[in-house]
Amino acid sequence: MPSRYCVVNPSPARVWQAIAAFVIAATWSAALAAQAARPGNHQVMPQLPGANHGPCGSCAAPRTLASSTVVVSSSEPGEPLDMTGILYRADGVTPASGMLLFVYHTDSRGQYNDRGDERDPRLRGWMRTGPDGRYRFRTIRPAPYPRHTIPAHIHATTSGPGCAERWVDDYRFEDDPLLTSAERDSAGARNASVVRLARDGAGVWHGTRDIIIACG
Repeated sequence: MPSRYCVVNPSPARVWQAIAAFVIAATWSAALAAQAARPGNHQVMPQLPGANHGPCGSCAAPRTLASSTVVVSSSEPGEPLDMTGILYRADGVTPASGMLLFVYHTDSRGQYNDRGDERDPRLRGWMRTGPDGRYRFRTIRPAPYPRHTIPAHIHATTSGPGCAERWVDDYRFEDDPLLTSAERDSAGARNASVVRLARDGAGVWHGTRDIIIACG
């Protein structure tokens, strides 16, 4: 009695074609998933080598710089902050000319960016000092990290001719409730990293901090 079913054995060529189609489909699915998970146009800043991890300001600095910069746009949420000061050579007297000052910080939510990637801060700026060593940057007051007890701060590095890039103590603010009493008492001293701020009638905070660089 003839069978009602017909068993067809596919040729080896068709088997390999089916396998190849499956592999291609799986590869495309993985690639699309990875692309969807990866933020668009995300390029992490060059990082400082060794233990001094963090964004390398001297690696990414614009070619043309002035002694002042504006870090944020006029639409950036937050309280405006205007910071000024002088960079001095190691003797604490001679203004440091030609030095690069790189600053970066969190936004008004305490975040470096929407990706939560500290290696690529959104709010950042560069200045190069002139003969008088002066610098100035306009930004907003940063917020502290969410769910942390670390005071709000602005990170900074300096670099220049004969001076490798180095961290300087973070800018912090005297009225920050997260500061310790000892830290708060240091505000106002020459070259103190805790800055005493004053707010003008337009709502802009103003502060001054001089910095003695560690070389030169």
